[in-house]
Amino acid sequence: MTPSTANGRDQANTIHGLLASRAAALRDLPFVTFEGVEWSYARTLKESQNAARGLMELGCKPGARVGMLLENHLELLAGWFGTALAGGVHVPLNLEYRGDILKHVLADISVQVMFCEGYLLPNLLAAMDGTAHGIETIVVLGDAPTAASGSDSAKLVSWKEFRAIGESSGIGEFVTRAPGALGAIMLTSGTTGVSKGVMVSDKHCITHGREASEAYGITAVDVMYTCLPLFHANAQWATVLCAMSAGARVVISRRFSASRFWADVTQAGATHIAFLGTMLHILMSQPPSPADRLHTVRIGTSVPCPVDIMVAFERRFGFQLIETYGNTETKRILSNRHYLRRIGSAGFATASSIVEVHDDEGWPVPAGTIGELVYRPREPGILTLGYLNRPEATLANLRDGWWCTGDLVWQDCDGFVYFAGRKKDALRRRGENVSAFEVERALMTHGEVLLAAVVAAPSDLSEDEILAVIVLKPGASTREEAVFAHANASLPSFMVPRFIAFTDSIPETATGKIAKEGLAARVMQKPVWDSVKAGLSASRARDAAASLK
Repeated sequence: MTPSTANGRDQANTIHGLLASRAAALRDLPFVTFEGVEWSYARTLKESQNAARGLMELGCKPGARVGMLLENHLELLAGWFGTALAGGVHVPLNLEYRGDILKHVLADISVQVMFCEGYLLPNLLAAMDGTAHGIETIVVLGDAPTAASGSDSAKLVSWKEFRAIGESSGIGEFVTRAPGALGAIMLTSGTTGVSKGVMVSDKHCITHGREASEAYGITAVDVMYTCLPLFHANAQWATVLCAMSAGARVVISRRFSASRFWADVTQAGATHIAFLGTMLHILMSQPPSPADRLHTVRIGTSVPCPVDIMVAFERRFGFQLIETYGNTETKRILSNRHYLRRIGSAGFATASSIVEVHDDEGWPVPAGTIGELVYRPREPGILTLGYLNRPEATLANLRDGWWCTGDLVWQDCDGFVYFAGRKKDALRRRGENVSAFEVERALMTHGEVLLAAVVAAPSDLSEDEILAVIVLKPGASTREEAVFAHANASLPSFMVPRFIAFTDSIPETATGKIAKEGLAARVMQKPVWDSVKAGLSASRARDAAASLK
């Protein structure tokens, strides 16, 4: 089916339909810029159509899963939108995944085609070895694939070859799926288990983007800037799809750099910036400069956004910050607005959302009382379709028709919601959700570690640092540096503990579980080994890939 055969409401709620309609209306007006290269709306559609033809020629049928281990650049957008035009399911992967975690993810998602950075190819091939991954073709960007780096179980194709396949194809018809059908699988950290694939529809993602544009007051004259990774929903939905919904422009940077941040923002002519809470702290720590106010930014968004930092940041840099709340499963459900906000709150319900605060038995609590934030949508197609291959995990989050977020909040009499903590055994570090379970499992593969408990430790950057409390096996002689090195070789960089504390025992609950409540406070009362003070840092994906060559 082509976009023209769908009704207007359906067309606006599919990525294919939204991109096609914007390209028809805005044609050569700029849509996205990356490192000096600009694509108009029409050019973006053309590149996406070419990628769709390439995927279809490679045998991708509607519903086929297409994985992406890609940095921020224009080819990622072509692959993402091209997957939608081919009727495929977009599966972006965190670039830091490696080792057992990447093996688990590959077996779980079962993608047919994988787009991969050249420098990450060794990581990918190592994880594919001995794994029932399902990958038939790897499209490699950057370093050209060679026979020496090939895979017995997958065909390697360079991006140049992939583009040529699309350009030589005679395919003229593309796929438009229903707005509520599966469009993407977004990988998110589990709370007490392994990472899960969150299944979402096009309508889910587009509604998030549309409600973001309404909250920020984005119009066609705006320029939205992001340096956040495009494998996350934040950059995809709250920047790219937000801008597309409003007919605005997007400027994408490869990654965050404190030293050149304001120069990049000023050069982009940005009017909106997407932040993470840690970025605010880092930018505030830079020496004051005349460049602090040489920009054209009028609004920024950050999660989290501590009140003291928000006030100081706004005074120094001269624009408003907006705090919001959402997660991959629910999309954005709370937001302050550019015309109405309460500092310290995550805002009030978005137009498509019904939110309440419940006690442990599922009853609503009075205003001002802490309880769990629960949600349900006002219309179909904008709640997760469930966790991939984990129906029991999906059901565990549903209670009496409400999606239970696991976050503790309180609500004032006007509907503004204030975050109060988490019910889950999960951490938030550098903008990433971290599963304590996954870190503990990796630590306990060390030959001299008997037991590990991973908890959040205080951080100067508003989110969490990771503390690993470890009981060694009898007679063990290993040092903290060796445990850190083991974690560094086994885990994504953002999961590697900063603090490691050896102890003789870890307290347990009456049911035999590790008693984590108050554990960090007790342990941190005494000096604890700190990787930062030891001059050690976790290696990022590029370094880890190089070590495999």
